[in-house]
Amino acid sequence: MVSARWTAVLAGSLLLGTTLRAQQYEPASLGLQVRGSLPFGELKDAVGGGLPGIGVGLVMEEDFLEGYRGRVVMGADQWFKGKLENLPGMKGGVSAFNLGIEGVRLLRPYGDYPILGPYVVAGVGMYAWSVTREDTVLNTSATRRVTHAGATFGFGWRLTAHLDVEVKAMAGQVDPDFGAAALLGAATFRY
Repeated sequence: MVSARWTAVLAGSLLLGTTLRAQQYEPASLGLQVRGSLPFGELKDAVGGGLPGIGVGLVMEEDFLEGYRGRVVMGADQWFKGKLENLPGMKGGVSAFNLGIEGVRLLRPYGDYPILGPYVVAGVGMYAWSVTREDTVLNTSATRRVTHAGATFGFGWRLTAHLDVEVKAMAGQVDPDFGAAALLGAATFRY
């Protein structure tokens, strides 16, 4: 025979389970992110002016609380090589591999799945930089590789259940005299 206390515990558990199930968090998702970027500051000088860059990344995203999501991002970016203005006969190029975490705050967090609309994104990560200078006259090149922390901050829009677009700034430090900054435009295809 089931006592009244066990009946109350069972009924409370079912009520709690039903309430939690009704919250409709979005499921975890994997995605592919493609990026275009414009370099600034020392990064712009290292690639010979305002030559754009391209990048690709893998994104794993998970709901934490209503309106908050977390991401793990792994990717690579390459800025096109250009002639260095202050060094005749030299070309420069920069690439970066990154692994980081980002937080997403949906600005309209309520509604039925999928929750669409604007969001804010910010993150930190490690960037493995590779800075190359090529001497086009002597046909030689030198590459410097370093790993440092970097950060991102931006705004996005969840257009559909499977497509986000965002604009964000990336800033990091290659070495004490070389800061890396870029404006990124990205599209994430989630599945």
